[in-house]
Amino acid sequence: MCRCLHLDWSIDSSRAHGWLLLLLIFLAAPVGSTGVADHVGVSSTHSTGRIGSSLAINLQLVDGSGGSLPQAIHLTAHGSGSSTFCSVTLADAIGFGTQTVEGDLSTLGSGGVTLCDQTAETVVLDVSFAGQPSTPNSYRYTFASGKGDHARVILQGSSSTKICAPLAAQVMLLDASDNQVKEASLITVCASGSSAQVVSNNLTAAKTYDRCVTGRLSNEGTAQITFTDTQAETTIISGQAPGLSGMPQTAQAQWVPSGLDLAHSQFVFDSGNPTRLALGVGILTLRVFPKVACGNPFALEPQDVVTSQADLPLTLGGTHLDPEHPTSYVAHAVLSQCPSAGTPLKVRAAIRGQPLVDLKGHAVVNSVFAQCNPPDPTRTEVSFQEGQAGSRAMACYTFSNANSDYLPLSARTHSNFSFGQATRRPRPFLGS
Repeated sequence: MCRCLHLDWSIDSSRAHGWLLLLLIFLAAPVGSTGVADHVGVSSTHSTGRIGSSLAINLQLVDGSGGSLPQAIHLTAHGSGSSTFCSVTLADAIGFGTQTVEGDLSTLGSGGVTLCDQTAETVVLDVSFAGQPSTPNSYRYTFASGKGDHARVILQGSSSTKICAPLAAQVMLLDASDNQVKEASLITVCASGSSAQVVSNNLTAAKTYDRCVTGRLSNEGTAQITFTDTQAETTIISGQAPGLSGMPQTAQAQWVPSGLDLAHSQFVFDSGNPTRLALGVGILTLRVFPKVACGNPFALEPQDVVTSQADLPLTLGGTHLDPEHPTSYVAHAVLSQCPSAGTPLKVRAAIRGQPLVDLKGHAVVNSVFAQCNPPDPTRTEVSFQEGQAGSRAMACYTFSNANSDYLPLSARTHSNFSFGQATRRPRPFLGS
């Protein structure tokens, strides 16, 4: 801006000296300056930086029009969040290394502060002085996280639950200073437990195999994985990604034994349900499998009682642990006489006095249809499985009668033969 002043040099020398003094004062006044301090302006080369680095900020006292004022004013600067002032160019400064610093600008109205931060965040810088006529301006500086260094796994809620129940874990990508890295990185999350399984996840393009899942994190650098375990064990859940050099931060999850679940326990006939039982022929075997909620066998205590109940005229023996299949309890039924009606005979089972139920809570009832026509020897089929000379052979009998009624597997028998001598062979196990 050009400043012009017309002087009449024809006047005497004393008056000329006065005009010259006015000229010098006029030329020395700042351009556009009102001479009244309004606020402190700031400027910096960068407004963003990495955590662990610093951002240098210049300070200048200005008037309402933004013109610089050469005035050594006392000011206060404050940074938000976890930021600190790691360098200060102010006279008589106090608060170095903290979030708030005070000091005097130079006689030119200038000074400087340097912000540092170890946390990824946006810092709000406020600079003000006593009696400031305008509202202090706020300036924003962003400290971004460093590159991904390691993954952290945090369990959501309890770290312990019963077997087969789900446990949710959050995984996130962190830099070397444990700041969250907002990056959709490829990651693999695994559980160490031998029976652990991945139930669900929100990774992008996820692939699940064994006890692990691989996929991309969200743009925020996070994901949630849900695991379960069918055995009582302690499991370590960890995340790892290509290029990460830091030690992963793992989480320890524990699955503890679960109790008996009557809705997931099983009550079956070895010959299927419903089944048919011929009068006086064969034996019906019913079987009870005590289980936990996810279908694993549940070991009853010696004092626990398994019982079964059947409509007459079915005759039931006692229910006991099957030594050949120790996860199940068996009882045997025979039909000693024909029922008066043709309706199926109902059979029920209970553990600890409580009936076995389905998933809706209804008692499980299996049905037996009585076959009252006795088998006809002339219509009974016999098949042989031949063996080598001097070895044992097997004969299989399939009973039928004059009406060609179907007779169930319990009405069939197998015999082992050796030199013409027949012995009854136990029926094969058909339970689940």
